[in-house]
Amino acid sequence: MAKKRSDRGKKPGPPIPESPAQYMSRVSKRKPETKMEKKMRRRYLKERQAELDAADKRWADAGEWAKDVLEADAQKKAKKLATDKPSGQTQPSGAAAGEQAEVASSASLLSMAEAEDTEAESGGGPADSKAPKKLRPSQHIQLQNRKIGRLRVLVAGQQNKIDRICKDAEDFADGVKRQLEEMQQTIRQLLRL
Repeated sequence: MAKKRSDRGKKPGPPIPESPAQYMSRVSKRKPETKMEKKMRRRYLKERQAELDAADKRWADAGEWAKDVLEADAQKKAKKLATDKPSGQTQPSGAAAGEQAEVASSASLLSMAEAEDTEAESGGGPADSKAPKKLRPSQHIQLQNRKIGRLRVLVAGQQNKIDRICKDAEDFADGVKRQLEEMQQTIRQLLRL
């Protein structure tokens, strides 16, 4: 059937929405799931669950690694403060106080993280009151998000320390540069005499 002259060049309109009766008739015509399809679906779900378990293990390993790094750093700083502290000095001052504050903050952050994990895994109550409950998917996601947030805080702290070290190095380089410029000016003045 040829199009009318008035309909030529017009774009087709939006598709007509499907009515509930049409939807039910289309769904009822679907074939039942075969044994092969059921087997493939179960295998797919099993693979996805294995991926989730692997992701949980990676996060747990990352948390243990961060904890070990912070503990080693805290022990190194404490040892350094103990060796650098004079015999007659009773109160830390300056950089020593900052080092002790960083050690204390790292230790408190680790203890808070462990307490939150224990409370979340025990279903929100005391750990000794009842057996641990299996977390719902939403609670599991919230727990993983908290772990990610803590790791980001730790990484940000390390980045801040790196930034401070870089700034100190830049300030030292600027000071050396100024001293060299002053020495060059002095040498030029002496040569003019």
